[in-house]
Amino acid sequence: QWRAVRERTDFVIVPVPHPGWCRFGIGGSNDTLYDIGAGFGLHGEKRVEPVDEVRAQPLRVDRAVLVWGMVLAAVVLTACVSATSALVLHRERRGARRAPRPSTVAAAAARWGAPLTVVTGLRFAFDPGHGDRATPVRAAAGATALGAAGMLATMVFGASLHHAVVSPSVYGWGWDALLSGAQGDQLSDGQVDEAGLVADDSFAAVAEIVHDLEVTVEGEPGRANVLEDKRGHTSFVMVRGREPRGSAEVALGGRTLDQLGVRVGDTVSVSSGGPARPLRVVGVAALPVGVDGGSSSSGLAMDRTAADAIGFNGNCDGDVACSRNYAVTASVGIDVEAALGRHTVPGVVEVELPAPPSEVARLTAVQDIPRILAGVLGVIAILSIVHAASATVRLRRRDIAVLRVMGFSSAQLRRLVSVQVVALSIVGATVGAVVGVVVGGQAWALVAGRVSLPNVTSIPLLAVLGVPLGIVALAHLGATLSRRAAGRVPTAVALRAE
Repeated sequence: QWRAVRERTDFVIVPVPHPGWCRFGIGGSNDTLYDIGAGFGLHGEKRVEPVDEVRAQPLRVDRAVLVWGMVLAAVVLTACVSATSALVLHRERRGARRAPRPSTVAAAAARWGAPLTVVTGLRFAFDPGHGDRATPVRAAAGATALGAAGMLATMVFGASLHHAVVSPSVYGWGWDALLSGAQGDQLSDGQVDEAGLVADDSFAAVAEIVHDLEVTVEGEPGRANVLEDKRGHTSFVMVRGREPRGSAEVALGGRTLDQLGVRVGDTVSVSSGGPARPLRVVGVAALPVGVDGGSSSSGLAMDRTAADAIGFNGNCDGDVACSRNYAVTASVGIDVEAALGRHTVPGVVEVELPAPPSEVARLTAVQDIPRILAGVLGVIAILSIVHAASATVRLRRRDIAVLRVMGFSSAQLRRLVSVQVVALSIVGATVGAVVGVVVGGQAWALVAGRVSLPNVTSIPLLAVLGVPLGIVALAHLGATLSRRAAGRVPTAVALRAE
């Protein structure tokens, strides 16, 4: 197969079939191939080690661009909130000829015997007013809900991403460690005490695993992973469907499933050194990758009986390339590396611990973005409430002056503004929290499906409770100047026009 390594089409990687030579040659035309081959000393009888794969370069994030992008996003979102507030004010003033509908929340509070400052504060919070005294309370509640939803959505997404990064059982490792030969080579007979390994109660499960078994799927070359239980049960990590069992079932990686154009329940033709045999696709698996990287969504997964049925003879030293290792799962409270040291030869056998696939490694490069975006949206949510409180004091100076004439003290007027701020922030933050958890979970489900990982959504309960409370507390603190201004409204000046 041909893999492009540059955007220029005259440079490709080409398999070299001659045994003992470099696994891949680089070049385009014959002259180019010869020149590069000679430059690397590939002519004559000189032999080189094979190259197993081309590793993807890690994703790099320009932090300066990221920061300026967040600032620009905050400016744009603030402009959108301001435009929405202006539009709401304009519509409310145009509807001044209609009699305003009183707030049902304030009316209910009055029926329940709430203090007058609470009832009036609720009326200020949920009754936007009309005409020149219309205030953007609805826009403020909506902006608060938007900010809280954005914060919770990014936190749920970030928590789910972190869980996927630190949980091998999510990204393809259904076991604790892998025994392999030195420098990633396959194990040879006698290098591992299999009988002692299986009999050791320190391990809950032991299985022989064959990596990168060369197979043909629907006429296309592929790689399979094969499990054979020796003690307990070891299984592949399934994204959907179930694990393959028996000689007639197989699971595919998500990318392989898409490339073949099949679905779970369909039948594919698979062979490995023998006649092709139809196998039923029973699930989508997240396949394990080693420390050298790779994709967890490409390849096949099957048990040993299915591998035998398609022609695999259990020998990785023959014409069919593969790598034979052991997958072990430690019992509870057991140090897997220390336990494995009793059954291996140091310097000959290596203990390989879980490593995330390239899809997850790329996601870790952007895992700080949700935190930054959550902070920006939280600031916008708080500013919207503070703006609504300030607008209320400025646009309803006449109403506040009337309340003072009726006997409200400065302290009561300040409490009135506090009730308004708390009521708006509670409603907006609560609605936003519910929406944010749902949106964040759906966003992670979409990403997990694209990279063929199990959809394991992690909901940070502390954040779900803390974000609404934090918005309420900070909004109340931010409205300090508005509360003081409400208590200092000059009655004579505010009512002079009357």
